[in-house]
Amino acid sequence: MNFYVADTLKIVKDEDIALPAPAGLNGAQLAKTLVKAGTDARDTFWAGYLFDHAVSHRIHRQLMNDADGKFGAKGDANAHAITNQAFYDVARALGDKSVRLAVYHF
Repeated sequence: MNFYVADTLKIVKDEDIALPAPAGLNGAQLAKTLVKAGTDARDTFWAGYLFDHAVSHRIHRQLMNDADGKFGAKGDANAHAITNQAFYDVARALGDKSVRLAVYHF
């Protein structure tokens, strides 16, 4: 995640993209918002779905390309799989039993 955040900020700066004002979320409220942003219509959490909503599909694609270049495609895929599991676990910790874990394969 550190790589994705740093790379997103670099892309935003390089392309002179204006960021929205901070939403003022923290703790459980922030966690619930992120889980919801990455959960599809079938209640499955997907890291890619979260990234598309958080930074746009175009920037998500650039992030994947950049991660592939730095860590290899398997490293980027592993990061998505770990993120899927982490946010599934967050949903469970928040008491949300409706969120399903994405079936992710490399």
